[in-house]
Amino acid sequence: MKTLMTKTFFALALIVCLALCAPNAHAQSYGQTAPNSTTLSAATDNKQTTVVVASATNIFAPGLNPANGGISGPTGPNLTLLLIDGEVMRVNGAAGTAISVSRGFYGTAATSHNNAATVWSGPIRVFIPKDPVGACVTANNFYLPVISFNTHTFWTCPNVAPNLSVWTKSADLDTYTFVDGEFIVNPAACLATTTGTAGTGNGTIIIDGSVPAMKSSATAAAASHEVFTCTINVPSRLTAGKGVTINSITYLYSVQTTTATSMVASTLNSFTAPAAGTSETASSATLVAAGGTLTQVPVIASANLTAVSAGQYYSELVSLGTPIAVNTDGMVFVFTFEIDQSASAAQIVTTPGLVVKYTQNPL
Repeated sequence: MKTLMTKTFFALALIVCLALCAPNAHAQSYGQTAPNSTTLSAATDNKQTTVVVASATNIFAPGLNPANGGISGPTGPNLTLLLIDGEVMRVNGAAGTAISVSRGFYGTAATSHNNAATVWSGPIRVFIPKDPVGACVTANNFYLPVISFNTHTFWTCPNVAPNLSVWTKSADLDTYTFVDGEFIVNPAACLATTTGTAGTGNGTIIIDGSVPAMKSSATAAAASHEVFTCTINVPSRLTAGKGVTINSITYLYSVQTTTATSMVASTLNSFTAPAAGTSETASSATLVAAGGTLTQVPVIASANLTAVSAGQYYSELVSLGTPIAVNTDGMVFVFTFEIDQSASAAQIVTTPGLVVKYTQNPL
């Protein structure tokens, strides 16, 4: 009996030793202790299963991770995940910088991603679905910071004192960007004018087909230039590098009655209102060019100008060469587009408004 108890004791001791003394397998297998950052080398839609990155450092396929043979299959601790914008992807294979992935991992939505979008990578333990709270022990967290992918924030466990640290959002790492969406500038924010003889209802909101639209109207007395001037008001954040960044503007338009002759290149300008105060300096509201070089698709020489029925619309995409970070209070943007016809013919042009795409930089 004594011999059996002795053997049992040593067996239990061996188990405890293996559990407590063995090296941390997932720590050894990766050779990194923090998320890795790179960028996309090409845009991707919401269905592609291969993404191309600028650098594949620390991006490994399951079963191919280096150091001490630390492999554990497609769902184990050595699995590499990518976070691009708000989407988490599982890495299935890596051939140079071409990474084979499964889309929409962890229940995130598979979405399109722009060229040069930030790509965060790391083992599965780097990515968590919600913000951590409460006390933490730095030594128990080999990978720091961790990424809370649903709130797009980074969290760390400061090494203050054993059992006294608490999870803290890493402000210095919480500056990466993610595509957030778009907003609509309604037609009431646009002013319509015509150079020529104004027609009935010029510069008014009408129901065009089934939607409200701003109308520019010219008679057949002379050639006309239908100009739309739209004010874009964007909620701002006062912290530099945070808040909304405008990337592109799409304007919708309908040419009616007479086919237009040409489209004029759009413009985007801005001014900043002064802070309110009894001794403020009056703002002249002088407009200055904004957004750098604007690129239009289709190019204006090939724009869609054929007359259509009421309620039918074309789209013209205007991309900003220099995306605008709206991080100063009181910024106002003025966008213009113009449709011309050189003949002496009646013409109507309407717009239901603009679609502004932006990127959100989280606080």
